[in-house]
Amino acid sequence: MQSLIVYVFAFLLFNFVIMAHEWGHFITAKKFGVKVNEFAIGMGPKIIKLERGETTYSLRLFPVGGFCALEGEEDSEKYNKNKNQSQSQKNDTSRSLRSKPVWQKAIIMIAGVFMNFLVGVILSILLTAAKENVYSTKISTISASSGEYIESENLLKPGDEIIAIDGYKIHVPRDISFAATVSNDNQFQVDIIRNGKFTSLKNVPLVSTDAEGNKHLMISFETIDKNFINIVNYAVTDVGSLIRNSWDTVIGLIKRKISIKDLSGPVGIATQIGGIASQEKNLGPALLRITTFMMMISISLGVFNILPFPALDGGRVVMLIPEVITGKPVNPKIEEIINTAGIILLIGLMIFITYNDVKDIIMSIF
Repeated sequence: MQSLIVYVFAFLLFNFVIMAHEWGHFITAKKFGVKVNEFAIGMGPKIIKLERGETTYSLRLFPVGGFCALEGEEDSEKYNKNKNQSQSQKNDTSRSLRSKPVWQKAIIMIAGVFMNFLVGVILSILLTAAKENVYSTKISTISASSGEYIESENLLKPGDEIIAIDGYKIHVPRDISFAATVSNDNQFQVDIIRNGKFTSLKNVPLVSTDAEGNKHLMISFETIDKNFINIVNYAVTDVGSLIRNSWDTVIGLIKRKISIKDLSGPVGIATQIGGIASQEKNLGPALLRITTFMMMISISLGVFNILPFPALDGGRVVMLIPEVITGKPVNPKIEEIINTAGIILLIGLMIFITYNDVKDIIMSIF
């Protein structure tokens, strides 16, 4: 029963993240007078359809995305063919996305990303308030089981506040985990504040590796007081760190420091949710872990969509640059070709990621 509740909760929260993104496009388009042909959650065939005024609201079979179809986009003609409109309505281009000023188009396109980050902040605030303890970046204890830590001025001590690792600025403990575990090394330059003074330590071991190859931090941190201001401040800072971590992951992929095989698609996400459902014996902690997972997905979705790649929100904003320079929008046929090529590449990437997810599942079984 608990597993079912976890899966349903994860399904609803995931679709809320998707809906928030599309609602950002929807509400700003309505605000600027752009006609919204369809607001859809999921992809594939429609399983529920509701028409209200000029907009069709639909729930589709596969819960792996969604879209907000605006008048003036490449495929808007198919909606007009199915509507009983007068000729004057069909010839009215004032409600087309293409007819709007560049700044309005940019806001409509970026609004989905903004909503992903806003959802991330809201979920982070709720999670921070629900946690029993919230941790600072000041060290409380150090694991000495490996014998690598010796009381020395050259190594970390309880009370040290970590401010950077190999030049990577540290704001919350999540940054320390990211900086220490994505590296192939176990010796780091760690900048700290010790007794009110800046100190830089070199060749500091921070992680240990278990028998399965998983890395674990060898340090733990002091807690902070949980009041309203600290909770909000921590939550916003944590989301900022997630955005930076996600962006650094993209840069790592481009520089080949991170393998594309490490990415997860829908199958991988479902597998991780199943792991949470089976590992947690109590419902409360399981739901908190799912919420944390969905917060990270919301942030990752926002960062992914802002990339300047065709068919993504960031790519559509880049397509506005010629209009800023020339005063004329890009030829819709050229824009459609570019976005179609982007969609094909994204589908190929999704197939590759899904293949790796399935392969990992099979290898874990056998």
